[in-house]
Amino acid sequence: MQFIEDLKKDKGNFYWLAKYENNKYLGVISISRVDFINRHAYLGIYSNPELKGVGRLLIQALKELVFKIAKLRTLKLEVIETNEQAIKFYRKHGFKKEGHLKEFVYKEGRWLDVLVMGIVNK
Repeated sequence: MQFIEDLKKDKGNFYWLAKYENNKYLGVISISRVDFINRHAYLGIYSNPELKGVGRLLIQALKELVFKIAKLRTLKLEVIETNEQAIKFYRKHGFKKEGHLKEFVYKEGRWLDVLVMGIVNK
C-alpha cells in the first residue's frame, strides 16, 4: 500500500487504469520520465492478458493524453530487441527506431540489446 501512496506523490510519472463501460479492465497506461519543459515522456502499456486486441485502444488513449491533453511533442519507449511482436505493434502505431542500447538488459542468462523508439507529434 505504501507503493501506491508513493505513486500519488510522484510528479514525473503518471498512471491510468483503463476499462470498458462494462467495467472490464483493459489494462494500465503510463507515462514516465515526463519533461514538461522539453515536452517529452516515455510510455508504458500493460494490456489485460485475458483480453485480445486491446493494445490498439490503449495506445490510442495514451497518444490522446500525451499529445492533445498534456501537449507533449515526443513520446519514447524502450523495447527488448527480441520482442518482435511489440516492435511490430509500435511500428504499426507510428513509432520509429531512434537508438540502440547495446547489451542493456540481462535476461534468461544472456545480455540483450534494447531498441529506443519514438514518435513526434507535428
